[in-house]
Amino acid sequence: MIISENSVMSNYSARASQNNKNFDALTQMFMTALDTNKNGTIDKTEFSNAAKTLAKNESSTNVDNAFIQIDTNGDSQLSSDEFLSALKEADQKRQQYRQQTDMNALDSTLLSERTNKLTQVSVAENEAQKTLHNKIMLAYSNQTISTGKTTNISV
Repeated sequence: MIISENSVMSNYSARASQNNKNFDALTQMFMTALDTNKNGTIDKTEFSNAAKTLAKNESSTNVDNAFIQIDTNGDSQLSSDEFLSALKEADQKRQQYRQQTDMNALDSTLLSERTNKLTQVSVAENEAQKTLHNKIMLAYSNQTISTGKTTNISV
């Protein structure tokens, strides 16, 4: 497996979510690709080299912090279990983010549709009020009001 910035992560993410069996297999393939000295674990140097390839703009501090978070037993080696667990957690967070983003987009769309409908109703109400006003004014424009004096109201 060749590690490149775009191919591995996009391919990994797309396939990883399909099911756990594929996820586990892809994780193992990814782990094997990162384990350059083939000792069955990923050390900090191997992890840093992969991070430089996959995330060119990440600082060494961020890479070190990520390694520490993934290395849950603190032995300075990432086992396949630790690596799998970290990738599953990252995938779950990505899915949650995507779902939240989808919900926000839906909320925004619904709000926009509701606003458009309210605007249409408001325009229709304004037109109805104008029409009613004009009819009332037209009805009274040629009539006289009897108050002892004759008054002609015209528009």
